[in-house]
Amino acid sequence: MDISGIFLTLNEEAPEDDAYVSIRYGAICTFLKLYLNHEAYQLQPEVTTFLTHYLHVLEELMGKSKERSEMETLARQLYREHKKVLDFILEHGAGSDFALAAHRFFGDNPDFGQGFEVKDRKYIYRGLNDRMFSFLPANWHEALGGFDLNWEGCERWWAGLPLICWVEIGTHADGKKGYLKLTAEVGPIKDYDFRKSLIERIESTKTDQRLSISFTKGAKREGALYSRFFNSNVANLEDVQDSEDILLKIENLMNKFVDEFDAVARILPEFREYGSVKNNAE
Repeated sequence: MDISGIFLTLNEEAPEDDAYVSIRYGAICTFLKLYLNHEAYQLQPEVTTFLTHYLHVLEELMGKSKERSEMETLARQLYREHKKVLDFILEHGAGSDFALAAHRFFGDNPDFGQGFEVKDRKYIYRGLNDRMFSFLPANWHEALGGFDLNWEGCERWWAGLPLICWVEIGTHADGKKGYLKLTAEVGPIKDYDFRKSLIERIESTKTDQRLSISFTKGAKREGALYSRFFNSNVANLEDVQDSEDILLKIENLMNKFVDEFDAVARILPEFREYGSVKNNAE
């Protein structure tokens, strides 16, 4: 009696040794299914478990696994239902949870200067990336004449106005927890007297001790360019990838500073005269 070795093959590859006979995975799967369906009662439980796992391995290799097919069907369904979100994640990567939350305020493709609302307060959108978005309170924007005036020194700075605000996300050393920070800043105004006066007037709003406004000692120094003035302006995050919590914390943080936004807005019309009408060619 001749005895031949068996060469298991996925795609009917020929064995290198003529003493072997090719048998496709598909034939083994067919045999195992029939055997397990009709003869499993004769086997020890451990043997049945082993053969069942082996059958699943062969089906995976052939791309015929029921579980795999179900997962592929589910994946296609999820992609159809959440295409915009998944495409956004693929484009922006793992750091996009902050951006996903921020887009809830101003839509998928916001334009510079577009209005948006947070807790019924109006703001003007400037820009967004995976770690921050910048904006102006609408009453600041209006008090400064919108985008119709030129502010010398600030032409290429953020929104081209003397002030800007932004919300940014940071991550702690553990990679999971983090924080949100709301910042307001006076920019690189060329006219020193104008810049110094603007800072002094913003400081003067602090007569209301509830306001979280203060500058560093060097803010009014000649040659200073960027001067931040919000404090107590951080919200902690338990998970920097929880976009729903990020959204809620952004809303709460911005709402916390509405009094500061309004206080600054009240003094800004005093400085509108420092802006010059833009040339139509700009």
